[in-house]
Amino acid sequence: MQQLVKLSDAVNSRMVLLTVSELEASQPAIDVVFDLIGAEDLTKLITAGILPAGQSDDLKALQQIIFDRDEQGALIRDGVTFTANGADLDPDEQLTKYFVQGDRDGIPYKLCDLIVSSPDMVAQLRSTQQSQSVPAAGLNANNHKIDNQKAVAAEVDPMAEFALIMFLHQLNIGYEIDVTKDFPEIAAEIAESEKNNWIDIDVKKAAYKLTEAGQAALKRYLDEAQNLIKRYDVYGDVDIDGSNNVLFDTNLGKDLRVAAWEFEGVDPFRARFLLGINDGEWNNLSNWMELIHDMAWYDGIFDAIESAPGVDDVGESKMQLIIDQGKAALRKEQNASKNYS
Repeated sequence: MQQLVKLSDAVNSRMVLLTVSELEASQPAIDVVFDLIGAEDLTKLITAGILPAGQSDDLKALQQIIFDRDEQGALIRDGVTFTANGADLDPDEQLTKYFVQGDRDGIPYKLCDLIVSSPDMVAQLRSTQQSQSVPAAGLNANNHKIDNQKAVAAEVDPMAEFALIMFLHQLNIGYEIDVTKDFPEIAAEIAESEKNNWIDIDVKKAAYKLTEAGQAALKRYLDEAQNLIKRYDVYGDVDIDGSNNVLFDTNLGKDLRVAAWEFEGVDPFRARFLLGINDGEWNNLSNWMELIHDMAWYDGIFDAIESAPGVDDVGESKMQLIIDQGKAALRKEQNASKNYS
């Protein structure tokens, strides 16, 4: 039966998957930490089939977190702690005590989910939690744009979420990711999806597939996109006549969706990305794994957001008029639809 040690840091920025033998797992946990996790020659681990070749950089980064050195050799840094499947790791206990049995499509395995933490990581986690409590990214109390990076200032890492959404989307449309190969460019997305039980292994295809939880997670993003369409597509063609009457869908107006998003407290960049996913804009993007962490690719996607009229260009009072009449038009349309049905 395959025995796996998934080693990651507490902020989930690095992850490696080590395949260990029964003999190695029966050693005290501290010996495994020093002999395998702290190995200096990673080539030997790769040759022995313990470490995937594409994860060597992640293991080196984790080693930097865990170990220090003195004249006598490697030692664990002050404040570094380990948890294994949610329990504090006892360094003198056999590591095998911390394995739990799992099953993927009839194939049994054992897993030890080993998480390393340090005081710096704890501080980072607290900072992340505080930033996530900010009501609206990049917006002031009146829900208007103040600075941008256009409305992502309070997000921890919007690119990381976009990359994860793209990963789930590509699996959903049938892109096959071979589980026997290393894909370091999407290692973070795989780790996050495994942690959330969003992916499993299709044994017949030897490829990742979405679980029901993964499909539900993606559906939440698609529902968000659909809601954006229902609420804001009306502002895609806006014209104002000399009597300050707001006219929609005349083919003579301006696209003021970005201004409407800003005014209503919606992150324009997130909206743009979700609409692209919803519309299948990147369904045939063969090199998506390389692009989802490429800032230049996102810059190209968001050029239209940067150049679109915002609240400052339209004016707050005029924008309020447009929003009010837009909502009135939507209500009228909904009532007409109800009466018709």
